[in-house]
Amino acid sequence: MKIGLIGAGLMGHGMAVNMLAAGHELHVVAHRNRQPIDDLVSRGAREAGSAAMLAGQVDVIVLCVTGTPAARKIIEEITPVLRPGMLVIDTTTNTSDAPEAFSSALAELDVTYV
Repeated sequence: MKIGLIGAGLMGHGMAVNMLAAGHELHVVAHRNRQPIDDLVSRGAREAGSAAMLAGQVDVIVLCVTGTPAARKIIEEITPVLRPGMLVIDTTTNTSDAPEAFSSALAELDVTYV
């Protein structure tokens, strides 16, 4: 499975290591801290130049970012390249109304948001 991870911080990095260990093709994108990205690339992950580029290369996107503003910004960036049937898994600690709004917007594209 081709998985894209956006947010390779403390929690996301551990998730990414497990995805690679399970044999998934993992794509990552850097934000501020290069160390987790460099580690994941050394383990076999592929680095994308932007969230939109990552989204265009995968079937599943996992978000693990700092909060609703960051998640919203990323979803807005990737929306133009999402394809019907894709899955977006958001592990972000969002405000209570954000997941429903994200889910509704992506459902219009036949993209599942959980």
